[in-house]
Amino acid sequence: MNIVIIAVGKSGSTGLYFKIKNSLPRRTVCLFEPHSLDTETKQLMSQGGEELFVLAKVLAIHPPNPFPFQEFLCFDRRILLTRDPRDRHISALLYGLLESPFLNDEQKMGSFLELLQRKEAKPKSVSVREIHEHYMKLMDRDDFPEWRAQYQKIFVDPLFEIASTIPDVFVLKYEDFVDDQLRELENYLGFALKGQSVVDREFSRVERTRSYGGWKDWYTHDDIEFYEPVFAPLLERYDYSGEWDLNSMPVIDPWTTSEYFVRITNERRNRDVKKNSVAVSGTQSSGPGLGRRILSRVSRLFVK
Repeated sequence: MNIVIIAVGKSGSTGLYFKIKNSLPRRTVCLFEPHSLDTETKQLMSQGGEELFVLAKVLAIHPPNPFPFQEFLCFDRRILLTRDPRDRHISALLYGLLESPFLNDEQKMGSFLELLQRKEAKPKSVSVREIHEHYMKLMDRDDFPEWRAQYQKIFVDPLFEIASTIPDVFVLKYEDFVDDQLRELENYLGFALKGQSVVDREFSRVERTRSYGGWKDWYTHDDIEFYEPVFAPLLERYDYSGEWDLNSMPVIDPWTTSEYFVRITNERRNRDVKKNSVAVSGTQSSGPGLGRRILSRVSRLFVK
């Protein structure tokens, strides 16, 4: 059996991947976020027979490259994982700066951290749009006014195309995954999902809340006018409530916000230090000094 999980980043797909992986035989061939299938894997899948299990998790959106639909039509079971776009947007903002070229820029990273801490202290005083605009400014992008049109093209249209183009797709809500409402998915797969959804340590940075509905504490009434028309198509298509019932007394948990941002930033910096510590000759003579300097800057910026 061949199983593919198709999702947009920050939709909980890593947790689902490990849930299914831990429910399959140990010898299962596992592919984590491949951009395509190589020839060897295709041959293995075509010749493996019923005893071979292949599990793949792919991100449906890699702008500007289109999703390679044809690559994954050879899978027996196809799961499209969706998530309330309001929650996903928050997670994406908190995670996205890890891919920025200024990861070690204290001024830029510190300004974003300070904005998050202001949001925690007085949730209604800082809008999601303000955080979003600051995020794009840090990324040296001046196209925020066009973001809504880009979102439709980059996120909404591809997801709709996947659902309508790939046959026999099982649509699973992240929220049902969190609530362990998996009976219909088990029926579709043909086996019980008894494995744990514990994520391997190297991917633990992607986990933030393992919950849903936190958007009600994040968005302000001023945000609704801007974001409601952006997210409405996805909310309607995948049967989410289109009501924007914000919490009257919002609470932003630092553990899943500023402290999360600190943890994943430090982890990424430490990982980059290790990569850069090995000289071309294979020795580490110059590495530790670089590592100590970067870690020193990390501690000054982020230690509470």
